Amino acid sequence: MAIYRIKEAQRLMSTGGPNRLQDIARHVGYQDDIYFRRKFKQITGVPPAAFMKNSRQKIAAYHFPNIGQLLALEITPCAAPADHPWTDYYKRKYQLNTVLALSADEAERHQQLQLAKPDFIIGVDILVSAEEQNRLREIAPVFFVPWLEHDWREHLRLIAKFLDKSASAEAWLGSYERKAKFVSEEVKQTLKDDRLLILQISGNLYQVLGDRSLGADFLRRFTNQGCCWN
Repeated sequence: MAIYRIKEAQRLMSTGGPNRLQDIARHVGYQDDIYFRRKFKQITGVPPAAFMKNSRQKIAAYHFPNIGQLLALEITPCAAPADHPWTDYYKRKYQLNTVLALSADEAERHQQLQLAKPDFIIGVDILVSAEEQNRLREIAPVFFVPWLEHDWREHLRLIAKFLDKSASAEAWLGSYERKAKFVSEEVKQTLKDDRLLILQISGNLYQVLGDRSLGADFLRRFTNQGCCWN
């Protein structure tokens, strides 16, 4: 119950709910402000005032892998690629009707971001030219994830460090490791020594998940083939 209440408090802070912490605490069922602050930090890793300040910043996800990274940091991007295959679950959970859908056309996408005036832009270094990186820096501070140099955990930590949300990253990673361990034990009991292949299916396409993240395998394969994504 406490986790649900704190998640609801985070949602209110991120979507422009009440401006006072005590009003948010009352809304989610806490009458004691001190206890609410202590519980919030215990569960999320950051004080509620710091979370509220950071969550109301406008942060754009320039490439589709950055969307999941920002969501893990409890940040709903103010702008994200329009062609991302959002499921109905994510549309409901994150109120994605408020997210600016970025065009696949680079010039139009640049103009959209100029008008949106984000506080920060997060991208992937191998998916954008040096020229475009410099143009984006004229709009807002930008961090380009060094994709091939690190695994997905370090990607998240680097973004979190740039956005001053390292505590949130470590809290999410800790939660992920606990869930992964539990699922691993459950799967092991069912499969025993059998081998498992995991597919992600979207429309007429499917992707095979590897020992890195799906995004890491997918991007590495296209880079090795000499493809360039804009």
